Amino acid sequence: MAVFMESCFFISLCLTMFAGKSSGATVPAIYVFGDSLLDSGNNNFLQTHAKSNYTPYGIDLPGEPTGRFTNGATGGDFIAQLLGLPHPPAYLSLSEASRKITTTGINYASGGSGILSETGTILTIYKLGGRKFVVYGLGALGCLPIVIASANPKPTTLCVEDVNNLINIYNNGLPIMLQRLASRLQGFTFVQADLFSLGYDQFQDPVKFGYADGRTPCCDFGVSGMCIPGQNPCSDRDDRLFYDAIHPVQLVNYQFAGDCFSGNSRCTPINIKQLALKQS
Repeated sequence: MAVFMESCFFISLCLTMFAGKSSGATVPAIYVFGDSLLDSGNNNFLQTHAKSNYTPYGIDLPGEPTGRFTNGATGGDFIAQLLGLPHPPAYLSLSEASRKITTTGINYASGGSGILSETGTILTIYKLGGRKFVVYGLGALGCLPIVIASANPKPTTLCVEDVNNLINIYNNGLPIMLQRLASRLQGFTFVQADLFSLGYDQFQDPVKFGYADGRTPCCDFGVSGMCIPGQNPCSDRDDRLFYDAIHPVQLVNYQFAGDCFSGNSRCTPINIKQLALKQS
């Protein structure tokens, strides 16, 4: 795998691409690292309560629930499609033999993983050959239904702004860290994806973004914020922002991926398409 990573493209809480071309794709491979926003089934194979391999998750994908924490595809899936690649399979879903011959990318994301040094580092990836990175900032966690529902005292604003203020400390420091890495690491190129402003703006005025309901999840959820197993989700999934009390619906993932791929408002200093075409 390290052979391909020299020109690879990584997405997430880190996404990495290969810069070469293969079979008509913009890049030959994509490697995904992150949490439940990008997990495509790795947690199915781990001893954890953070699993989504049951209905109503995956209701808009063919077959059985895959372990994605939404009704359909993740942002990583959609970015792979836009690059001309198949959805990267979950690492733990592959046999040892399959891992050795899978050359279009792999998804290592795991629901519940974190941003601390103990749970992941861009330098763990750069040394293996990764050069092109899409790095997500943290989303507007203070606007998640589960955070609002569990807040005590109840917020007087639409979101729990104390939580968002903490998130912004991290997000404000992220571009400084990325610029520092770019100056220190030869060939390191990045796109910073701004999840916070989109999520916050959508929650404040969902109708402006084409959603009738930005506050009510599509499924009934338990204390964890996850969908209660076996229920029928809402039928107006494309009109909601949230599928459960934590994760967005597939349409939100699709729209963000499209904007980040070819737009200029959510991903900076260049978009993903420009990153893919950039010479290493």
